[in-house]
Amino acid sequence: MGMFGKLLLATFVAVGLLAVLLVTACRGGLSPTEALAASRESFAELESFQARFHFKIDADEVSATTEGQAAYQSDDLAYSRHVFAGDAPGQQEIAELLFLPPDLYLRMSDGRWFVLSPWNQGIRPDEQPQFGPDNPIVDYDEITGHLSDIEQMPDQTIDDEDYLRYAGVIDLREIPSSAPPDVVSARPSGNAQGTANVELWLHKESYLPHKMQISASLARGEYTLLTFEFFDYNRPIALPQRPADARPYRDLQFPEAPCTGSEFAGCLDPQTALQPMSSASCEGAGRRICLVPLGQVPSDLVSHLVKYYRDQYGLTVTVLTPAAVPAELADPLRQQVDAPTLIEYAGSLFPDAYADSQAVLIGITPIDLYDQTSHFRYVFGVKGAFEHPKAVVSFFRMTPEFYGEAPDQQLFQSRSRKLLSKYVGLLYYGLPPSEDPQSPMFDSILGPDDLDRMEEPLPVR
Repeated sequence: MGMFGKLLLATFVAVGLLAVLLVTACRGGLSPTEALAASRESFAELESFQARFHFKIDADEVSATTEGQAAYQSDDLAYSRHVFAGDAPGQQEIAELLFLPPDLYLRMSDGRWFVLSPWNQGIRPDEQPQFGPDNPIVDYDEITGHLSDIEQMPDQTIDDEDYLRYAGVIDLREIPSSAPPDVVSARPSGNAQGTANVELWLHKESYLPHKMQISASLARGEYTLLTFEFFDYNRPIALPQRPADARPYRDLQFPEAPCTGSEFAGCLDPQTALQPMSSASCEGAGRRICLVPLGQVPSDLVSHLVKYYRDQYGLTVTVLTPAAVPAELADPLRQQVDAPTLIEYAGSLFPDAYADSQAVLIGITPIDLYDQTSHFRYVFGVKGAFEHPKAVVSFFRMTPEFYGEAPDQQLFQSRSRKLLSKYVGLLYYGLPPSEDPQSPMFDSILGPDDLDRMEEPLPVR
């Protein structure tokens, strides 16, 4: 990840961390604790509000700023926009982050939009960052539990309105870290005290915050300043338009990955190279396995799989007539196909096999899959049950090239085979799933690393 990328993520994390440090009004005559409790009650009565923010970080080598706006309706984030600018040596880049739950949109400096749907998909549950659309930028409970050394400052008049002014200190070490793995943490680990100064401007009559500043000087030479302004209390929220030309985020991460970008449409075409070894039907006696090639499935991979299951398990695997993935099934924004819909489509091609509970019908495709009923942005595959043994698997994310690594045919075949073998174990042999990460029936495959740890063969004779 380059300097700009690290600054972008670090700044974004910093905004998420520091933004929880919000306070509300303090009534005259009340102790700080009583005033904060009273302000929390006042804020809880709001139906909606918006906030503008400006975050600046100055370091020895580079400075960066983030400014934006967030809106809340009935305790939920309606949207949040962050515009980032950095002055890395020799360049200046601008990017924009736009939350429209559950989607996160990212605009690069060249104007291209990318989208994650939802934004945190693909991260293991124990590594999932805690900031984002499902977590508040504004959290009064957090600040009222941690603000200390509160003192009253001279009142101030802004735009003909009178405001109470307060100052206090927050211990940042008591605020849980939400930085995801491999992201430059924005927490002040270099600050021995781990504290930040907070200044508040509170309306004398409504007791709601008008402005807040949070500043911290860090021992490693960094200085941060976060300013919030609050407005439009209890007014309707107008949502920004979703970018119409957004592309999948993987196109930014891995622009050379197969079956993405301009190559996507071509990958929907049928793999005619499989025609000589294919069959028009899944006929046979008893339980049997038939593969349905959908799209440009590599023919050498299919040949490898057929030979492997014959040599390892004595199984005859029938390859059915290759078919195209209909363009109307593909989501042009995601460049993906809904997996359950693709299973139904495979069934429409071979209705007799689809109706036969003894026919293990598995669609195989190079197209990336998702499940529109799931919160995951992609799935490796979707399966039925032993009683209804129908499934589809995608080899899209099996290639090392997808992850920016050098091509490795043996690794690609191993990952694809292990994924398909798990489905064979479930649907053909009726094997139970396993919690053992090394088992070929491991039930929590979240990435290629999980496939690489799984061992072969299946526990069958």
